[in-house]
Amino acid sequence: MSLLFISKILVTIGTVLALSAVAERVSPRAAGILSGYPLGAAIALFFMGVEIGPEFAAMSAVYTQVGLVALQLFVYVYFRVSAALSRRGILISSLAALGAYFAASALLRLVPFSAAGALLLPLASAGLFVFLFRRIENVPIVRSVRFTGSVLALRAGAAALMIVAVTGAAHAVGPAWAGLFAAFPIALFPLMLIVHMTYGKSQVHTIIKNFPVGIGALMAYTVSVAALYPSMGVGWGTVASFGAATLYLLLYSAGLQRMRRRSRRAPLGGAEPQRTQAAEGEPVMDKNLTALIDTAIRREEEAHRFYMDLHARAGDAAIKETLAWMAAEEEKHRAFLVAYRAGRFGAEPLRMSDVVSYRIAEHHKEPDPAQATGREDIFLLAAHREARAHAFYRELAEQHPPGEARDTLLRMANEELKHKEKVEYLYSNTAFPQTSGG
Repeated sequence: MSLLFISKILVTIGTVLALSAVAERVSPRAAGILSGYPLGAAIALFFMGVEIGPEFAAMSAVYTQVGLVALQLFVYVYFRVSAALSRRGILISSLAALGAYFAASALLRLVPFSAAGALLLPLASAGLFVFLFRRIENVPIVRSVRFTGSVLALRAGAAALMIVAVTGAAHAVGPAWAGLFAAFPIALFPLMLIVHMTYGKSQVHTIIKNFPVGIGALMAYTVSVAALYPSMGVGWGTVASFGAATLYLLLYSAGLQRMRRRSRRAPLGGAEPQRTQAAEGEPVMDKNLTALIDTAIRREEEAHRFYMDLHARAGDAAIKETLAWMAAEEEKHRAFLVAYRAGRFGAEPLRMSDVVSYRIAEHHKEPDPAQATGREDIFLLAAHREARAHAFYRELAEQHPPGEARDTLLRMANEELKHKEKVEYLYSNTAFPQTSGG
């Protein structure tokens, strides 16, 4: 067994394990964005350049850009199929996604792309898939599994198998097919399987939602490889290409942080809030608690947009009224959290209360948000969302010792449970209306 072969496997295993750790310890959203970083494709193109030659890898990189369209179709099909299935979802979703990837690759292989066309096509498709994934909710992993030997072995084995298959096939095909194969989700696919099997489809859908955003880094990388490998060689060409990909992510991150700061300064209505300063000697809020409140604020903003989007699509006046109320409640939560973070008052304004649990969301499948227009579907969709919000705050609270942070999270969980009670009550009255006979 050659040193090159061993290096190939070790680099891939390390990449997949690192991404899965990011998903579990940071967020699936971050893992989705980082999955667009040139990890699997970079590994494949690097070893093609070492084993076959830099010119071969450079030619392949052009078709790797084209293959990003097939890659995005892969994650889209996986999302649509897994969202529709509750049993055998992982197997069927994987087979459907793989079929879509190879079918798209076969069609793209027939088209003679120029360098400009090879870049413009995946750029256009990335914009399309960002739009198609816009309604997917960012669902965190609130309690990660322990990294046991068996867990690590399973993840490592899946990653190693894929890189050996993809780079091995490059020896038997031309640069066009090799480039398309380099776009295969060598790191992303094992990550999706790991997260889906371990935590569920909501978390893997979060990875999928954010993947098209991060894929710009992969485009920057492949363009650089195609341009630099013949002149700079594999080693320095790889370093320069990673620099281009990293620059993209840094620019994206800076823009995102700027948007978040603007969002936090202004309420959803657009008016600028009054700024307050803590009195002299007043204790500053703990940094961990501040970060926690920032996360909660983002969730409330997403919830407000979610209900207003449903409100815009709903035709029934009574449903629109309920959705407007739900959106207003989420804005109240956001306003409370913003004021709480600023130190204007404590957790007391949110009071715990007894809530009736109809457990409807627990026993009924969640409708597709894109198809939900009728009363029953909208109320059931809202119930599922509020159930996840309650679980998010509740499980976060359980990870904190008794104190201010835990009390605030429990009160927020109670608020979401009250919303769940309301929409489940409305669902039951809609699905099982009272008749004159009792």
